[in-house]
Amino acid sequence: AEAGKRLGRFASTRWGALVVIAAVAGTALRVWVYRSSLGIPDSDEAVVGLMARHFAGGELATYFWGQAYGGSQEVLATVPLFWVAGSGWLTLRLVPIALSAVTAVVVWRVGRQTIGESAAVVAGCVSWIWPPFVIYKLTHQWGFYASGTLYTGLLLLVTLRMVERPTKMRVASFGLVVGLAIWQSTQLVPIVLPAILWATWKQPAWLRRIWIATLLAALGALPAIVW
Repeated sequence: AEAGKRLGRFASTRWGALVVIAAVAGTALRVWVYRSSLGIPDSDEAVVGLMARHFAGGELATYFWGQAYGGSQEVLATVPLFWVAGSGWLTLRLVPIALSAVTAVVVWRVGRQTIGESAAVVAGCVSWIWPPFVIYKLTHQWGFYASGTLYTGLLLLVTLRMVERPTKMRVASFGLVVGLAIWQSTQLVPIVLPAILWATWKQPAWLRRIWIATLLAALGALPAIVW
């Protein structure tokens, strides 16, 4: 009840109003993309749907069929939705849309530690409604682009938290996110390497627990390593 009251008080502020407007606008844009000619599915999207149906039957794959990159984490997240609602384009696309929403929250969290609360709220809202190409791209389910965007934000967040205080839990979280990110998309390597270098420059004390990060990174990337 108290959380509901706090949420109501926030929604009544100008920043709360901005969040509500951005949330409605971003949702409306995605509905428009889905229902317009921009939402016509293609073979890549169909492959993700077929993979989800095969996963539901126990036939797993590490990567997008026919590729040696592009992890299957979004396919795994789609399987429960197919079990509950059945396979279909809308069900298939709920995962990237949901990941885009989570990304906006992560951007806000990163902003709180870098540019201040007010600017962070704006950044999170912008992440949900801009740029137009990303709204189009991530309304479709193409396997690993929405999660790649989310992992980019998560890598920044866990790096900032580790630099702030390199506890065992924060170092472990950093390692796990690194491992999962590298399995899901090798496009994230240009984010991972600078994050490691920056963390070492700003907070070399984390290196005393690098073995924890290494173990968790190996765990997160285990499907790719086994593959």
